[in-house]
Amino acid sequence: MKKLFLTSVLLGLLARGFAQCPNLDLSYGNLTNWQCYVGSCSSGNYYKTPSPPTQGRHTVLEITSLMLSNSLYDENCNAIKKIPDGYSYSLKLGNDQSGAETEAVSYRMTVDSSNSLLILAFAYVMRGTHVSADMPRFTMNIYDTNWNILNVPCCNNNFVTAQGLSELACSDSIVARNWTTIGFSLESLIGQTIIIFFETRDCTQGGHYGYAYLACACQPMSISFTYNANSDVARLRAPDGFNTCQWKRSSQPNWSVSTQQINIKSPLDGEEFTCTLTSALGCSHTLKTVIEKPSIDSSDVEVTAFINPTDDETCSSVGTDIKVKVRVSNNHPDKDIQGVVLNAAVSADNTQIAGWTETLGDIASGSYIDFEFPQGFNVPAAADYTIVAYVNSIDTKSENDTLSVTKCTDLGVIGHNANTMSLGQNIPNPAHAQTVVNYTVPAEGTVIFTLTSITGQVITSTAQEAEAGRNSVVFNTGNLAAGIYFYTMDFNGQRLTKKMTVRKN
Repeated sequence: MKKLFLTSVLLGLLARGFAQCPNLDLSYGNLTNWQCYVGSCSSGNYYKTPSPPTQGRHTVLEITSLMLSNSLYDENCNAIKKIPDGYSYSLKLGNDQSGAETEAVSYRMTVDSSNSLLILAFAYVMRGTHVSADMPRFTMNIYDTNWNILNVPCCNNNFVTAQGLSELACSDSIVARNWTTIGFSLESLIGQTIIIFFETRDCTQGGHYGYAYLACACQPMSISFTYNANSDVARLRAPDGFNTCQWKRSSQPNWSVSTQQINIKSPLDGEEFTCTLTSALGCSHTLKTVIEKPSIDSSDVEVTAFINPTDDETCSSVGTDIKVKVRVSNNHPDKDIQGVVLNAAVSADNTQIAGWTETLGDIASGSYIDFEFPQGFNVPAAADYTIVAYVNSIDTKSENDTLSVTKCTDLGVIGHNANTMSLGQNIPNPAHAQTVVNYTVPAEGTVIFTLTSITGQVITSTAQEAEAGRNSVVFNTGNLAAGIYFYTMDFNGQRLTKKMTVRKN
């Protein structure tokens, strides 16, 4: 049973946990750390062999590219997006060419408490009318390192056209399933190295195709929380990937809530909360946690500054390896502090991509230490990323226990003829009421700016007379819903586009 030690800092960005499964989410934009396979499933001659990633059979998709090319939706079933909401990347496994083809991918990882929840979002499109044994199919299995199937609830699945699982009316001969997100608990495999395996097959007679879209993530199989000491409210959140969550609390036997997140006013010290989770495949898991409020002493530990990356307006290059370094101060005039627990988490596009916890050495009174986390992270391909650092302590000045920094990323310019003009990243990003975009053009003239939603809907379009050189334009974002948007600049037949994020306080 896990215990929650309530602190007075907001830990919302840490809700997705300290996930350690690099590029499982395809955030590198390629299949690094994945193994690809190709083969055949013709009648009586099934085989697959390892292969490099093959375009058209193992295809990594990225949301910005699909938006700009107007190809976000599947060509054979246009109710299905190629990337699910909330994700930036997906993998298309297979294609719509028949020929008894088999495509597969595998991902090897060692399960620990930081990645014991596997989250899979998938959709598939399959055509065919044969008996079940011959039909196109999409399968998922979890193996040990000797390729023995592991008996983990709901983790071994075989979706076959003949099962009639279609949710979509694409055509009479197509069975399609729209995006379904499922959480798989790997807690029983902690300490083991496993192989996660996905495969698509055409029909065995060679006349019908089957392909799937995948998006994966990992996080701890645990309940996360935040706590506001001023209002004495605790916020508990169940992990992602489950259809239902049923909460119970020990102090009120008849109390029950069915939401992923709950807010508890004045939680009792030692109170137990239980959450029963049920996935889309019907598997259930129960998590329990006990709240304990630590005592307050006169210490004052402060997360003072970010040493790396620095809190300035410089942008980070995508793919750069960064080790987070922060300054932690002991503000007590005459008391040394031992065993301070320092945490850091990195998130982008509302998804945590890295996190660490370390115990610091002694910090002398009135002094500080600059601590660098030994493991780094790669700057994601997102408009920006946020790092939150905090210490596990309740002291006389708990408001300075947490520090965060949001850094822009140098995504480069999307478009052509970029040397003749430039389009800057909006400032601030994320935007709130309004945001400013700097740009340059080689000559005076009319510039058209268009703001679109992530689904391609035009929000606004405006013309601006620009002088040769540096100019700026203001987007009013106060009435926009939180989310991802794209702004496009058109000038003399050239077009540049960038992404912005809108958040609400």
